[in-house]
Amino acid sequence: MYANLHTHSNHSDGGYTPKQLVEAAKREGYGALALTDHDTVSGCADVRAECEKNGLEFMLGVELNTPSKLLENQPKGMPDSHVISQFHIVALNFDPENAPLKEYIRSLGERKTEMTRQLVENALKCGRLRGIEWEEILEHNKDKTWISGSQVKAALVAKGIVEPNDFKFLTQTVFGQYAKDAVELFPYKPEHEIIKLIRDAGGIAVIAHPHMQLFCLDALVEMGINGVEVHHPEVTEAEMQAVYKYAIDKNLYISGGSDHYGLCSGYYERAPRPEDSRFYREPFIYGTSKQYFDEIKNKKLDR
Repeated sequence: MYANLHTHSNHSDGGYTPKQLVEAAKREGYGALALTDHDTVSGCADVRAECEKNGLEFMLGVELNTPSKLLENQPKGMPDSHVISQFHIVALNFDPENAPLKEYIRSLGERKTEMTRQLVENALKCGRLRGIEWEEILEHNKDKTWISGSQVKAALVAKGIVEPNDFKFLTQTVFGQYAKDAVELFPYKPEHEIIKLIRDAGGIAVIAHPHMQLFCLDALVEMGINGVEVHHPEVTEAEMQAVYKYAIDKNLYISGGSDHYGLCSGYYERAPRPEDSRFYREPFIYGTSKQYFDEIKNKKLDR
């Protein structure tokens, strides 16, 4: 492995700041890193700067998700725990100033932040949450454009309302069973529109962690998906082999990354030892090679 092309920071739902993430990636042995936060690129400038300081190559990224009718045709008999309702699409190496994609990413941050505001205000009104106001949460996260549980918790920890290792408080008081009470500003764009936005911005549209999604690949490629994640913690060994062969046959970009798992997740603090964490994975086994990273960087397979 050379590049970890699926990571998250505390600008969405990752455990690390941009600086900590880059330090972890270097410690693990990666030579290149992409930040692919959900629905925001607000952490990318800091990650880029830290990569330059630490001698790592940087790649711009973002992860976008969307419900899909394609997933209504999942194989019969699949356990409920494995039923997937959304595609996650990672955009890599796109023009951040492309107006349509930039506006869509901005609107997604507004969508998430507004839904979080509703849940926080509901919790404050009902007395489940005390000692903080919504404006204080925004002020504590003024460098971020996507406000959800991680950002609310950071503000609560800063005020001494919640202990850093308390990972249940928000689920029990603000989110969890109460998440259904938030009203969405607007629906997500369908997958074919998201893929077009990414491709029109000069980017690579990668289907993320295609576990249990191999039956959709033909349709997604027809829509314009031009990359797939192969080495990802949620993809089984058999799926990795099948997806890799598919990518070679279809001339697709080969990507991969650790996502919310492994040293780059920043979640090991939730367990007494890293090996005890449900996020633990052996180091340096998820990502993609130098050859495949360079193909994405240089857009060698574009057509």
